[in-house]
Amino acid sequence: SYPNGDHTSHPQCLRLCARDLPPYPRGQGKSRDFLHLLLSPKEHKLNISNENHSQPVAAGVLKDIFTTGTSSYNVLLQSQEEKKHQAPRQPPALPKKQRGAPPGCGTLRFAGSSAAPPKQSRGKAGDGSGQKLCLLTAIKPANVEKEKVKFFKSDFTYNPQFEYANPALPNVLAKHSQASDRFLKQSINIMERTLQKYGSYEKFEQATGGSLLSKSRIWNRVRKYMVKEGCLGEIVVHLTEDLLSRASMTVVNGRPTLTINMSTAREHWLEGMLRHEIGTHYFRGINNNSQPWCNWSGRRKHGLKPINPTEEGLASIHSVLFRKDPFLWRAALLYYTVYQASQMSFSQLFQDVGKFVKDPNTRWDYCVRAKRGWTDTSQPGCFNKDQVYLDGILRILRYRESIDFHLLTALGKVGGLIPTSKMWLLCFSKVAHEELCESLPFASV
Repeated sequence: SYPNGDHTSHPQCLRLCARDLPPYPRGQGKSRDFLHLLLSPKEHKLNISNENHSQPVAAGVLKDIFTTGTSSYNVLLQSQEEKKHQAPRQPPALPKKQRGAPPGCGTLRFAGSSAAPPKQSRGKAGDGSGQKLCLLTAIKPANVEKEKVKFFKSDFTYNPQFEYANPALPNVLAKHSQASDRFLKQSINIMERTLQKYGSYEKFEQATGGSLLSKSRIWNRVRKYMVKEGCLGEIVVHLTEDLLSRASMTVVNGRPTLTINMSTAREHWLEGMLRHEIGTHYFRGINNNSQPWCNWSGRRKHGLKPINPTEEGLASIHSVLFRKDPFLWRAALLYYTVYQASQMSFSQLFQDVGKFVKDPNTRWDYCVRAKRGWTDTSQPGCFNKDQVYLDGILRILRYRESIDFHLLTALGKVGGLIPTSKMWLLCFSKVAHEELCESLPFASV
C-alpha cells in the first residue's frame, strides 16, 4: 500500500503523474456500485485545467482554424470572456520542473463546431503516432454510398465491391483479419438478454438512448461537459454524418479533435460518448505525454505492452456506466459481427445480424464496419479491430477489485498489465534506477 494511503505521496509517482488525483477508495464492495464509484467523474474528477500555463492564441489565428462560417469562433471568445470573470483555480501541486502543461497540450486552446470532418487526421489523441488513424482512413470505402444503393436495390443479395482511395497494404490488412471466438458466447448472451427485456434493438435504442439531438443541442451538451471537466477551449469539435463510428478523438494538425456523428447522437447516450472520447482517450493521452513511455522507444525501453484492449475497454465502460440499464449491447454486437464476417459473405452477414437488429440501415453500418478494408465482400473476411471493445471490457471487469483506476488514468496509455498499486511501485523503482544509472558517468562499467 502507499504511504499514508495516498499514492501521490510517493516521490516517483508524483513525478510521473500529470494530474493531481484524490485518494483511491479502498474496501468497497463487489457490485456495480463499486465500479461506479471508482470511475465516477463526479466523485473523482481529474483536475486537467492548465489555463494558468498556456499562452493566449491570437484572434487572427483562431479564425483560420474553422473551415465554415459557424458560431465556433464566437463560442470560443465567449468561453474566454467567461474565464476572465471566474476566480483563478490553483494548479496541481507538482514539482517545479513539472509545473507546466504536458508537451504538445498546454498551448492547445481551440474549440469549435463544424459541419465538415477534419481533413488531415494524424492519430489518436495522445498516441504519438498516426499509424492507427492512417489505417482506419485507408480502410474506409470511398464508394460506400454507391454500393449501399446497389445492395438495397438487390433486396440485400448483392455483395458490395468496395473501392479505396489509398488502400492499406495487404500485409497490414492480414494482421487484422483474424477474428476471435473467445467471447462469442458472452456476446450472444448479452444481446439475447437485452432483447428479452426490450423486445427489439430499436425499442432498446429508443428507451435507453432517447431521441436524436439537433446540432445546437449537441454543441450545448458538449460545451457543458467540457466546462464540467475543465477542458473548455482545448479541443476542436466537428459535427458530421460521414463517420462509421459514433465519434472519434484524434489529433489533427497537432490539435486534439473530437468528431461526432450527428446521426447517432442521442440525448441519453451523448455524455457517455464524451466520457469515452474525452474522459478516457483525451485525459489518458494528456497524462501519457508526461511519462517516460510517451513515445514508442520509451514504451519498448520500459516493456509496456500495446494499449489495447485496456484502452478501449476502459473507454467502453465509461460509455455505459451511468446509463439506467448499462447493457453492453454495442460492444457485444460489434464483437459478434466481426466474428461472423470472418466466416460469411457480406449478404450472408447482413441476414445473420438480422437476428438481433431489424433496421436495415443499422445492419448495413455494422456490416460495413466488419467488412471494411476488403474489396470483394462475397468472400469471408473481416477487420477485427471492433472485437477489442468487449474484450477489454470483460478483462477489466474481471480484475476490477485489484485495479487502481486512478493510476490507470494517471499513468497514460498503459495496457496489457493491469496496473495495481503494488505493481506500479515496482515499476517506479525500476524507472528511477534506470534514470539514475544513465546520469552516472560509470553507469556502463
